[in-house]
Amino acid sequence: KRTPAVHAALRGWLHLVEGMSLDWLETREVTRPALVEILTSALWTIVETAMAVDAGEPAPTRVNPFASLGEPR
Repeated sequence: KRTPAVHAALRGWLHLVEGMSLDWLETREVTRPALVEILTSALWTIVETAMAVDAGEPAPTRVNPFASLGEPR
């Protein structure tokens, strides 16, 4: 179901795709399959989160990969 939250999430994801694709074309620092995997994972995560927000539920819990770095100073 297309809602304002899902619509905004998809538009944001499209900008992510554009930015990462342009960077990849310039640098090719990651493999193409890795880029596709990152963007696909981001799509499902952002849509799942938008749908939860629409339903009045908390966003799905994600592991914070930066937690071990401590709080910013």
